[in-house]
Amino acid sequence: MITVTVETNDVYADSFQPTADAEIDMREGYAEQVEFIGTNTILGDEWDVNRIILDDSGAVTIYFDASNSSDEDSLDGSGIERYEWRVLFDAPYGDDDFAITGHSFTQTAASDGLFAYTFSNATVNVDDPTAPSTQIRIELVVYDGADKYSEMHKMYFEIVPADFGDEIPVFDYSLSVDQDCPQAPCRVEDETITVIGTILAGNEGGEGDVTVEIAFSSETLNASGPEKFKATGTNTYQKAVNLEDSDTFSLTLSLDGKYSNRSLVQTIYIKVYEGDEFNQRNAVYKQIDISLPACQGVEANDEAEAAGGEWILDEDGNCVWSGEWTFENGEWKAPQSTSGEDSAESAIEGLLVPALIGIILIVVVLFTLLFIRKGSEDDTQDFSVDASGFGGVMDQTEQYVQQLIAQGYPEETARAYAQQYASQAAAAAPAAAATVAAPVAAAPAMDDAVYQQYYQQFTAQGYDPQTAATYAQQYALQYAQSQQ
Repeated sequence: MITVTVETNDVYADSFQPTADAEIDMREGYAEQVEFIGTNTILGDEWDVNRIILDDSGAVTIYFDASNSSDEDSLDGSGIERYEWRVLFDAPYGDDDFAITGHSFTQTAASDGLFAYTFSNATVNVDDPTAPSTQIRIELVVYDGADKYSEMHKMYFEIVPADFGDEIPVFDYSLSVDQDCPQAPCRVEDETITVIGTILAGNEGGEGDVTVEIAFSSETLNASGPEKFKATGTNTYQKAVNLEDSDTFSLTLSLDGKYSNRSLVQTIYIKVYEGDEFNQRNAVYKQIDISLPACQGVEANDEAEAAGGEWILDEDGNCVWSGEWTFENGEWKAPQSTSGEDSAESAIEGLLVPALIGIILIVVVLFTLLFIRKGSEDDTQDFSVDASGFGGVMDQTEQYVQQLIAQGYPEETARAYAQQYASQAAAAAPAAAATVAAPVAAAPAMDDAVYQQYYQQFTAQGYDPQTAATYAQQYALQYAQSQQ
């Protein structure tokens, strides 16, 4: 008797090959790291080609999912017992020194087809983005319980550095139209300064990730967030974000506290970049110089400067004029003369000298003419005090006051000068009287024709009749004395 035992094994009763299937596990953040760029056709089969963009560290880890691989003979689960991954041609562009057989990685069924690989070698010509690139190939073969294996599943990858093919932002910029000027640095006298511009190119894909920043300090452009926020509050830093190609920007900074008592040049620093503040790339720096005139363009009066004045800064940093002249409400005012020895000396050295001499001579003439009228009945021009239209020293003082007021002196100052010179004239009167002790011989008779000639000259020059008569008498008397 022969006994035959027949056993069945569903695992080895295998009729089908397993099927390998893999894809990129698109996790959070991969949208910026992985880009599908097409397919490769190999023997009639099309395989995906993806571009992997390395981060700033120069590497990026990509996760793969082969859980869709299966075996039709399996009665439970996928039926895949083993996953074999192989990476080929992972070398920098132009480098031929690499393992031609690649690197193999085996995962058991427990992995459920999950696999991770870190890319770090750029496979493109970074100096010429238009040159053909090489590609890294990843192959997957799966095995079932009967140790049958699948056909090879392939995936291709082009690896580029973080900024590869990313155009540097191109932009146009200038000062605002109302602050434009033909020569640099532009002279600015306003309270603010505005920079305007347009993004011309560099925002690939229309993502709107271009940022423009301006500041009075280059350090501010690279400062921390809190420092920039503080500078924004003082209007010494501003920025425009989320700009695309053809978008315009207008940023204004305050010039408060920038003007001084001396002319100076202020630089405006500009920074344009792509990405956000923490992941910025392709930063471009520019700058504009502007000229800030002394005291915001208020021109100093030439006479005020000649008198030794100058602009200074007060404790609040504001421009104030220091000197004899004053600057009030946009107007320059000359120094006001005051009573005292210094002011008297200044007046004597100036226009008041002729007036003083005139007053003294008038007093002398008046006393002389009193004696002439008593000692002679000549019909020649009457030069007495009454005929001249004056009422004595006090009347002459009042006339002098009016003359000084007409010349622009304040009434108080004019009266101070007149009183001073009147007292000097009164002191000179006794001496003048002594010189006319001899009634007729002390003072010669004046020629009426000479008097009238002088009188006409003075009235023609614009003098009033009283003043013209006084000066005509003075010069006629001097002429008469010179003829003795």
